[in-house]
Amino acid sequence: MSLSKNKIKLISSLKLKKYRDELSLFVAEGPKLVSDLLKCFSPKIIVSTQSWLDENSPSAEEIIVVSSADDLKSVTQLSSPSPVLAVFYKKECSFISNSVHLSSKKSPNSIPAESVPQEFNSPSSLSPNNGGGFASNPITNITNPLSPASRNQKEVLNSSNHSEYFTNPLSPVSRHQEEVLNSSNHSEYFTNPLSPDFFKEKRLILAIDSVQDPGNLGTIIRIADWFGINDIVCSETTVDVYNFKTIQATMGALCNVNIHYINLKDFCAIAASYNWPLYGTFLNGEVIYNAKLTDFGVIIMGNEGNGISSDIADLVSNRLYIPDYPLGKSYSESLNVAVATSIVCNEFRRLCYNVRK
Repeated sequence: MSLSKNKIKLISSLKLKKYRDELSLFVAEGPKLVSDLLKCFSPKIIVSTQSWLDENSPSAEEIIVVSSADDLKSVTQLSSPSPVLAVFYKKECSFISNSVHLSSKKSPNSIPAESVPQEFNSPSSLSPNNGGGFASNPITNITNPLSPASRNQKEVLNSSNHSEYFTNPLSPVSRHQEEVLNSSNHSEYFTNPLSPDFFKEKRLILAIDSVQDPGNLGTIIRIADWFGINDIVCSETTVDVYNFKTIQATMGALCNVNIHYINLKDFCAIAASYNWPLYGTFLNGEVIYNAKLTDFGVIIMGNEGNGISSDIADLVSNRLYIPDYPLGKSYSESLNVAVATSIVCNEFRRLCYNVRK
């Protein structure tokens, strides 16, 4: 079976953040990545060869079998088409101040795939006033894949019937919905980054300040997963986590790391108010190998060109510097932000490992 023109239009449209937001969908390609994401995201469409289907036996709203990977040339974003491409539902809700809200209206996900492209010429038809369930930009303030509420959080968690809150295909969890609903401790999954509960467990958190390259963000998510950092808080100006290049660079780590978009200055101020150390990398900081590092705190990584913004830099309590080697040698102007993140995370974990050994 070949891809219809409407399917090609739908999949191609998801290259743009505008349509990813309006339709709450994103694309992933590649056997391993798609297999990993199937563990924690709900697939709307899977396009693959029969051999991949036979090996993986996936379920999706729609499965399209193609004779070979070459049949995906019209929609692939890779240099060479892979034997499988999947369109997944995003996990997304928004924080307004300290309250949590997930629209309980029908989302654009309920629109049949063949009819979606007709909506592209009229994005306003997806707004709440027209029954679409989302404004044109549903992550203006903050997005968090963890919050389960279509009403206030307390009401949801005290409810004896959780199913009414999870009828939307955007399952707002970062692990299996069944695992979440059967858990005796819902707070582990559903904590607002601006609430006191978010800071109860002393741990390392990554904060990303306006990183623009999708590959960098994806690599940082993968690094966080490797070093056991479960939460990444991103500024509202950080690149979209559902950008295709970001998704591909995570190599499936998105299933294990919770991504929050929020006013980063507010988040850092709240963290500081709870006496959490705030670490950041600067050219005038203390050499990281000499610094006294704790096993909890917020590690802030800045923009590729400008570093940490001045209003957030003012809140940093511990300034760190990754030295060049040898001293006095002419060196590159700076390190790539993902490389720097890896070095910093490794040093934190190395010290913690030695202390607990």
